[in-house]
Amino acid sequence: MKTADAKRFVALEKRLSDEYGGFVFFALLLREGSPGRWDVVVSAPWLAGNIAESLPRISKALTRHLGPDGMWPLGCAVVIEPDDPRLEEILSAYPVEHGLLEVRDEEFFSMPIDRAFIITAHRPSASRADAG
Repeated sequence: MKTADAKRFVALEKRLSDEYGGFVFFALLLREGSPGRWDVVVSAPWLAGNIAESLPRISKALTRHLGPDGMWPLGCAVVIEPDDPRLEEILSAYPVEHGLLEVRDEEFFSMPIDRAFIITAHRPSASRADAG
């Protein structure tokens, strides 16, 4: 995925943040050995607690924003609980909100990652998180 392609996801993350509340983490991750399929990995207070309902919400938002043809580089969507302790190291190392930070050859969530585009790695304020 080119940086220009990843920028479409910045707009999506911002729109979803405005609509539902802030994300703790929103990134595109290319796992080591993956055949060019990027995972969308998200974490937000408004997604917490019920992953069965959260995944369809994210999938619908991706399809609505990117269109069916824009979904080609994606593998799967993954929801991480906001209190997952593995998030803290990422939030400390790569603080960004509504941006686009490219990372290579790293390990996230105990998985080797060839490449990542981190759009948000930031704890939203309590008032904003409660708005959604």
